[in-house]
Amino acid sequence: MFKKFLAVCVIALVAFVVIGIGAMVNLGLDEDFFDGEGFLGGVLESVFGNTPPPRTNVLVLGTDHGHRGAIGRADMIMLITICDAGQIDMVSIPRDTRVTMPQYRLDTLRAAGRNTAASSGIMRINEITHHAGPHYGPRFLTAQVADMLDIQIDYYIHVDLAGFRSIVDRIGGIYFDVPIRMYYRDPYQDLVINLQPGPQLLDGNAAEGLVRFRSGHADGDLGRMRTQQDFMSAALGQILSRDNIMANPMAYISTFINYVDTDFGLMDAPPFAGLLGQIDTANITAHTLAAAPTRIDGRFFYILEEDAARLLMDEILTSNSISEENPS
Repeated sequence: MFKKFLAVCVIALVAFVVIGIGAMVNLGLDEDFFDGEGFLGGVLESVFGNTPPPRTNVLVLGTDHGHRGAIGRADMIMLITICDAGQIDMVSIPRDTRVTMPQYRLDTLRAAGRNTAASSGIMRINEITHHAGPHYGPRFLTAQVADMLDIQIDYYIHVDLAGFRSIVDRIGGIYFDVPIRMYYRDPYQDLVINLQPGPQLLDGNAAEGLVRFRSGHADGDLGRMRTQQDFMSAALGQILSRDNIMANPMAYISTFINYVDTDFGLMDAPPFAGLLGQIDTANITAHTLAAAPTRIDGRFFYILEEDAARLLMDEILTSNSISEENPS
C-alpha cells in the first residue's frame, strides 16, 4: 500500500548527514565544519573513510495498514542500486510476483507461531510481510528478492504511510505531473483518491493516493509501477534539495526515527555523505522486471522471466562507477 518510499530510501541513506545539518543549524556552525577539510569532516573521514562502495543495493518496502501492530502486504517493492558516481537505478518488482518461500524460513515462522497460510510456501511476493510479521517480514522479503535476482542486497528500508505523508507535507509538497484521472474510494481503509491529470503540487494525502492508484491504468500494476518510478524520480530531487533539508532538518530526523524500519545504521552512513551532492534526477534510471501475467488455481500472479531479470541486473551492477573508472 504505501509504497511511499517516500524517498524514504533517501531518508535512511542520508540520515547521518541530515542529523549533521540539523546540528549545524542549531549550533550556528558553518558548512566547512562538516566537509572533508573541517573538524567533523576530518574525524569522520579518518574513522570511516569517505568513499562509498562501488555499488550499494537497497530494497525499499512500503506496506499497507496492519492491525494491532502488524504490518500488511507490501504494495511497493523497489530495489534501489546506487553507484558511487551518483547514478541511481530503480528496479520495480511486481507485487503479485509468484514466489516460493524456502522451507527453512517457513519452519522459522511456524516455530515463532506465525501463520504462513500456504504450507507449500507459494505466495505472492507482497504477502511475505503480511505472513512473516514485523520482526521477520522485511528481512525475509529482502532475502527472497536477493534469491530471486541472484544478487546481494546490502540494506532494506521499510516505511509506513504516516511517514510518507509526514515528509511530503513538511517540505511543502511534491510537484508532479499526474498522468491520468485517478478516482477511487475504499471505505474499509478510509481511502479516497481524487486526482485530476496534469502538473500540480501534491500534499501527503494526494501523493499517497497517486502511488497507490492502480485500477485506472490500462495495464494495472505495471502502470502503477511506472507512476511510482516517475514520482520517485521527481521526489528524490525535491526531498534531497539542500534548501529543503536545511529548512526542515527536524522533519527528516523525526520521520526517520518514528516511521522508518531499516538495518542501515548511523555507523553505516558516513561513507555515503558525499553522494548527496552528486544525486541528480537526470542520473536516475527506472526499470521494471519482465513478468508474464497468469492465473493459477484461480489466483492472479506475475511469473518472473528469470533469465531476463538476471541479465538486467548484470547490466546494472556492472555499469561503470568511480572506482571502476579510476582504479587505485
